[in-house]
Amino acid sequence: MELRPAEIEDIRACAAISGAVSSTHVWQLTLARDPAASLATSEFGMTLRCLRLPRPVEVKPPGDALDTIWERAAAAFVAADEDLLGGYVVLTAAEERPAATVARLVVTPALRRRKVGTALLRVAAAWAASEGLEGLQAHCSARNHPAVAFYTRSGFTFAGYSEGFYARGEVALFWQRSV
Repeated sequence: MELRPAEIEDIRACAAISGAVSSTHVWQLTLARDPAASLATSEFGMTLRCLRLPRPVEVKPPGDALDTIWERAAAAFVAADEDLLGGYVVLTAAEERPAATVARLVVTPALRRRKVGTALLRVAAAWAASEGLEGLQAHCSARNHPAVAFYTRSGFTFAGYSEGFYARGEVALFWQRSV
């Protein structure tokens, strides 16, 4: 597969690729704080635990529609052969730090687990470095175990969470890595 910058004509083919994944695990978030302790001496504890689900669930990409993300894109890349689009990554500017956000990374189901996503992430990191950015950041649903596994294998570290980040109220897990 050739990796190249995406063109506006690619958006239809990108939108046609299903971003849904089957997940057999969920990341459960537990927060703890001693309510009797004063805030000045209090501690907040957080545990993120991987739990096996009784049956696989289909997880669709949360967040904005692809055309909305595309409008905000700082860069986008596709993995393509002459007649097949294998996947894409869309990067947006991070607001809080000099980094690019992986706003959407999707690989066609037939090519998953064949390093296409890794290659797209490598191109995204090279682009971010060429722009003088320090890193990449990403987010995914706590129900998207394949994304959690992918980001951790790709050198990302856990950077936080948000309980109401997505419109459906799902917990978002945040990831970051240097370029």
